[in-house]
Amino acid sequence: MSNIANHPGLKTILRLDAVTCAAVAALQLALPGQLHAWLGIAPALLIGSAVFLLAYVALLLVMARAGSLWNWLLQCVVIGNVGWGIGCLVLALALPGTTALGKGYLAVQALCVFVIAAWQWRAGLQGRPSFPAARHA
Repeated sequence: MSNIANHPGLKTILRLDAVTCAAVAALQLALPGQLHAWLGIAPALLIGSAVFLLAYVALLLVMARAGSLWNWLLQCVVIGNVGWGIGCLVLALALPGTTALGKGYLAVQALCVFVIAAWQWRAGLQGRPSFPAARHA
């Protein structure tokens, strides 16, 4: 398994992802009924996604504290963020009863996770060890 160095930039991005996810989870757990009225998103979806986010936050915090990461784990996080963003866009376009504010909430979430995924990918590339070019005889 190949490891990547968990350099300070990647640690910061992982913590930022954790903080934003924790904030969204806290909001959705604290106000599911009110958010349903404003956004038109079912309370069960708000609560379920918030519980998932809390588990994800724990993973991100463990990753941010690690000295190095398995490359595949960071790739899973990046792919997961891209998937979350696509899911938000699909819900914004196809979820019945979603209000204009709800569509905006989902679109902003999608934009944020796409940006964070790009930052994570870029920081992961910078953390990979560089190898000298092979010499030809």
